[in-house]
Amino acid sequence: MSSKHLSWMVLSILLLPSWCAARERKKNMHHAKQTVDDAVGKAMAANERGRATITRNLVLSLRNAPSDLTAYAAWRVARLYRDRNDDGILAATGAGALDSADAETFFGVFRKFLQEDPAFLRTNRKAETFLRGERKQPLSMQELQSNCIEEELTVGAGQSHLGSDVALLRAGSDPEATVAIDGRPTGLRTPIGIDDEVLLTGGKHLVAMTVDGVRREFEVYVSAPRNVCVFRDLR
Repeated sequence: MSSKHLSWMVLSILLLPSWCAARERKKNMHHAKQTVDDAVGKAMAANERGRATITRNLVLSLRNAPSDLTAYAAWRVARLYRDRNDDGILAATGAGALDSADAETFFGVFRKFLQEDPAFLRTNRKAETFLRGERKQPLSMQELQSNCIEEELTVGAGQSHLGSDVALLRAGSDPEATVAIDGRPTGLRTPIGIDDEVLLTGGKHLVAMTVDGVRREFEVYVSAPRNVCVFRDLR
């Protein structure tokens, strides 16, 4: 056996584990993308409530997923949103509570997809507002505190797409604070109103409010679909 053939054999043996690992990763990615496709297909055929639930569960499944899978799922969900023109899908993506790095990947692809369809943006105000990162004018502290004391609202008109297994968070603090839920930042500051569509599933949750680096945590119990309000004096 020539030295050239021997070198080739040694190199092949050394590279074999890496080749097998790459092949396995490719196979796993194919299956993962198929799972995303299946979920989107089911969402396409579902009613508004079903689409919101399927979308939320799909986004939840992306936690700690490879960035290329997250990007693929974002593209598929954005296309679903455009094709169905269902704002419940947009709300459900936020309910997935992705970690900051995953959220940056997901919403970066989501925004890019929508930006490439100006005709859709002209007909969908909420999508246009989402791209600009705007929020509706929040409730005043006085209004929020009054509402918290007086009532816990059930899911109201125009919010039935969220389903009966989730509730909306209303949150206020003095002074203004950043808010995280179960360790995951919402990207919002108090006051948080119904229009911000911060969703919680039924059961116990940990709401954290941070002011000037000082973090305060509050345990709340959600009985969906009754909304929950967290109002705290942090002075």
